Order: sequence, then C-alpha cells, then structure tokens
Amino acid sequence: MTANAITQVENVAPREERREPAMLRWALSLLAVASVAWVASRKTFFDDSISSVFLSVALFSIFLILVRTRRSWKEIAGVAAGAGLIYWLDIGLLGFRYSWPVAVSFVGIAALAVLALRAIWAPVSERSTAVLTVSAAFLFVASEWCAGYFLAWGELARPKVLDLYLYAFDASMGVQPAVVLGQMFARFPWFAGISQIVYLALPVAMGLAFAGCVVKARDKAAAALVAFFITGPV
Repeated sequence: MTANAITQVENVAPREERREPAMLRWALSLLAVASVAWVASRKTFFDDSISSVFLSVALFSIFLILVRTRRSWKEIAGVAAGAGLIYWLDIGLLGFRYSWPVAVSFVGIAALAVLALRAIWAPVSERSTAVLTVSAAFLFVASEWCAGYFLAWGELARPKVLDLYLYAFDASMGVQPAVVLGQMFARFPWFAGISQIVYLALPVAMGLAFAGCVVKARDKAAAALVAFFITGPV
C-alpha cells in the first residue's frame, strides 16, 4: 500500500465517525440522565435500595468499575457533580431522610450515568467495551437488588427447610458452633465489624474482578459477567 493510500484510509475513518448523528447521541444522553434521575427520585427505590447498607456498597462498586476501567478526572468530576445533584434532588428537594449509605449510593448512581455517557460517546473502536462495562455495572446491581425477591420466592416455593437436621448435626458434635460464633460476635465488636465488612464487600470483589478482565483480559470479561450474574440469584 502506497503512502497516499494509507493517508486516505486514515482520513476516512475519522470522517465516518463524525458522520454519526450527534443529535442522536445527545438524545440518548438526555434519556440516560433523565432515567437515572427518575429512578433515584422514587421513594420506594430510595427506601429499598439507596438507604440500604448492602445495596449502597453494591452501587458504589459501579464507581470502582468506572475508575478501574478508565482513570479520567473528567469522569470523576462528573460523578461528583452527579452525586451532588442527586443529593439536592432527594434530600434537599424531596426531603428524603439522610443516612451514610445514601451518600455512598449517590456516588454509585452517578457513576452509572457517567458509564452510560461513556458508552454513548465512545469512538466506534471502543464502543463495544464501553457498552459491556455499563451493562455489567447495571446487571451487578440489578442482581443484588433482586436477591431479596429470590429469597422471598424461595421461602414461599419451598417452605420446608433442613434447619432441624443441621441443628441436630451441630448438637451431635457436643458443641454448638452457631452459638459460639454468636457469642463471639456479641463479645468482640471488632470481629463482628470485620465479618460484616467482608460480607458487604462481595459486590466490590465481583466488580473489581470484572473490571480487571476488561482491562487485562478482554476476551474473558463477558464470561465473568455471565458467571457473576448467574451465581447471584442462585
């Protein structure tokens, strides 16, 4: 290929990217931001998810995914601005009750909006990765949000449990491990705190593992997403 031909090819690609309708991107951007704001302003979602300790950590994992997959000060500033606007909407305007998980959730919700904007405005060469990233972030949180409903459904569908068999097995050992651990939780607050952090941090571990695949092993990212999304409800 001659030098002139290479120059023509290099000039064609940017022109083709610029031909994509900017109005469509702006419309999708407004739709994404409006959708996030609408969901964040719902009282039911605020009470069930935004103010929940467990789901606030799951939402915050979206911000970690955003930072891990691309370190951009503009995006971080966008997250800060978005979290501030959601705070003003929910706490200042609508008068919802504030607690510390709320602030954590606001950061995650704003990060989801920024990831959506990244996917909308990404160049063609980066769009598939950006779409996969925002889809995974949304599905991780959706999976955690649906977990409570799956547990309630399982309780109704299978009311008979094996707890008495497990209790009998524990009793046959001459000591009740559950009672001993319960006493440790009550006696050592640091032990209970560390255990709670490990339990709550599960969505963070999942998000960072997926983000690591996106950055280091792109071909394994989709498989990781499917595995995490299926194991949550199961």
